[in-house]
Amino acid sequence: MINKNNLVYKKKYLREHQIKTIFTILKLIQNKKNLNILDVGCANGNLVSFLKKNLKYQNNFEGVEIDRSIIKNDKKIFDNIYFSGFEKFLKKNKKKYDFLILSGIICFFKNPFEKIISSLQHLKKNGQIIIFDRFTEYADVNIEHKFKSEKKMYSTYNTTSIYKLKQLKKKNNIKSVKYSKFKLKKNIKKNTRNLWQSYTVGTGEKKIILNNLDIVNNFYHVLIKKC
Repeated sequence: MINKNNLVYKKKYLREHQIKTIFTILKLIQNKKNLNILDVGCANGNLVSFLKKNLKYQNNFEGVEIDRSIIKNDKKIFDNIYFSGFEKFLKKNKKKYDFLILSGIICFFKNPFEKIISSLQHLKKNGQIIIFDRFTEYADVNIEHKFKSEKKMYSTYNTTSIYKLKQLKKKNNIKSVKYSKFKLKKNIKKNTRNLWQSYTVGTGEKKIILNNLDIVNNFYHVLIKKC
């Protein structure tokens, strides 16, 4: 389990929201084995690497990542990596998983709620998906802010409402939807070069998370369990 001995590891390699994501997943699968787990937008694999170190049993980890330059498919962290865009992966891959990790990627799609629904179709019976992202309280927000990376255009600040997620539990194939608002412990400085990155104003309990369009960001961890 996570303890004081690996606190340095956490501070050096992981962000606050990743630490909470890991704690949540560990509570759910600590005593299980041979699960198929998929991390979408796995980046350099730090989240899964730390997760694996704290699990009792061996499981199968796969990742989806669009940028080949930040991680190699050498099987040191992942059993398999799909170098693909998420939309393309959802259409082509028919495999089902016990657990999906969607951390900070949903907001980059024009239709984030639809991506969540499509992701749920890749879960096995009693499978679960954990999401960390921006969500609004009542209404969807669709603001087109484009940026270029690897000669491709992306848009961000598209936000799904928590209300919509609540309604998912009324569907026949959804057992539960749990969510908790994420509060940053440390301030994040504004980065004028990174136009989609969040930053904080205020201190203590009055801390507000904004983006570079001066829109208040409400971050949540969401856990959805399928029947």
